[in-house]
Amino acid sequence: MPEPNPSSQTLFAGLRQAIVARRGVLTSLAILAALWCAAQAAWRVFQPEVARRPQYRLTAAALEVNEPPPWVRGDLPEQVFSAIDEGAELSVLSPRPELERTLSDALLGHPWVRRVDSITLAPPDRVVARLEYRRPLATVMLPDGMTPIDVDTVRLPSSDLPERLVARLPRIAVAVGDGARAPFDPSPWPTQQLTGATAILAAFGDAWPELHLYEIHVELPPEVRGGVRFYSYRLRSTGNTIVNWGAAPGRGPTDEAPFEVKLARLRRFVEAEGDLDSVATSPELLDVRNGIEAHRRVVRRTGNRLAAKPGEEPETVAK
Repeated sequence: MPEPNPSSQTLFAGLRQAIVARRGVLTSLAILAALWCAAQAAWRVFQPEVARRPQYRLTAAALEVNEPPPWVRGDLPEQVFSAIDEGAELSVLSPRPELERTLSDALLGHPWVRRVDSITLAPPDRVVARLEYRRPLATVMLPDGMTPIDVDTVRLPSSDLPERLVARLPRIAVAVGDGARAPFDPSPWPTQQLTGATAILAAFGDAWPELHLYEIHVELPPEVRGGVRFYSYRLRSTGNTIVNWGAAPGRGPTDEAPFEVKLARLRRFVEAEGDLDSVATSPELLDVRNGIEAHRRVVRRTGNRLAAKPGEEPETVAK
């Protein structure tokens, strides 16, 4: 029978001595672990009661948000907290996921909050929220008036917006019966007509007022070409020029020019022929879908005034 290896005997003897020497340390660690588990269990039992104490409760005064745009009226934190269910008391001691979820849902319920970028606890009793606010993009023309919307087609509180701001917004004409009734805030108004129109406006950006454009009209019925069903749009300038624009960005058939090409065509025409802000000098119709095609306006002089279309005011021209 082989004899035990002296090196193995030495190793095991050393381990036994180390364990004996550190028995007190290991016992202490075991006790600490047990106490920690007991403390955690006790905290789970008493945490709800402690969290409800006034010194830990979150109120509107504890919520800090980045500065909202001028059309967001009133105290936004107060409005947000007033919408939170009374039973859902918020506390700095609430579990972090629960606190963020409840507060984020309440913030997104505000008609002017588009997105919650972050929620950060700021000890001892403050919460900092960084928000993206909704911006009015256009007004939808309905039989009973105009409704402002944003790029997501969310209906915005018109009472918050100054009349001069609403008057400067692009107008979108939609057909009655196809999404003519918007839902309550802050739900989107998801019709293909509107989403296409807002996509055009978002793509234009600052070029819209620079080119003196005023209104988008949705053509009905939708077109079908190249196996693609899409809505076609006409733009109207402040000089009453109609621009046959075609499909919204990314929604037309493959044989239709992309948005950037059509915009470049329109810009080149304006640079060569002048702005589209005068009934006297602007063309009646521009088609930018295939090249650039202009139809000049035919007007009849009446003394020193220009005859206008029915329902329009005649424009005075210089003698």
